Amino acid sequence: WYKDNGKVMKTKLTKYLNMDDIPNQRLEFWDDKHFKKPYDGKLYNTGFFEASRGCMHKCHYCINRAFQVFQQESGKVRRNKSVNRIIDEVKTIHKEKNFELIMFTDDNFLARQPRELDDLFKRWKEEINISFSVVGALPGLIRSEKMAALVKGGMYRIKMGIQSPSANMLKFYKRPATPASTARAIRIIADFSSGMIPPTYDM
Repeated sequence: WYKDNGKVMKTKLTKYLNMDDIPNQRLEFWDDKHFKKPYDGKLYNTGFFEASRGCMHKCHYCINRAFQVFQQESGKVRRNKSVNRIIDEVKTIHKEKNFELIMFTDDNFLARQPRELDDLFKRWKEEINISFSVVGALPGLIRSEKMAALVKGGMYRIKMGIQSPSANMLKFYKRPATPASTARAIRIIADFSSGMIPPTYDM
């Protein structure tokens, strides 16, 4: 909103950017100590990346729902980077920073087709080969085949949102999960526990 000769004007919202068109992170502003993160009793040089933005679900407590309602003209809230873009960005910045661990900070990392994850982490293992964590996972998208691809690719930790054990609360907030589907997802994650540190669950 702004005034033009005393008249209140409202600008239109811009379209969301294509994720592949977003420039690489610029990290030269940050002191190296900001990249030191603890893991298993030690500090590691850790890089933070996004493979996607947004979420297609409609959980009423989440900022993504506000984007869906109030910024419809900007386009789809849920957007993925291509596999090529993810690999190229991490490789480029890794050459400068020499990361020891990677953290993917996506709202909903697993909202991809299994074949995409297979391709991503096959190339990840071949071209980057750094252990990584995923901090945005929803129970309804936890599948054995997806977990297998992630762990094989080098995932050492996953964080999944439970939010509430109450079926009534999940329904009230339009969370696309039930206590049963959440329990199933926890069991699937447990099946891969030998290849990871203990997972984190958001409540």
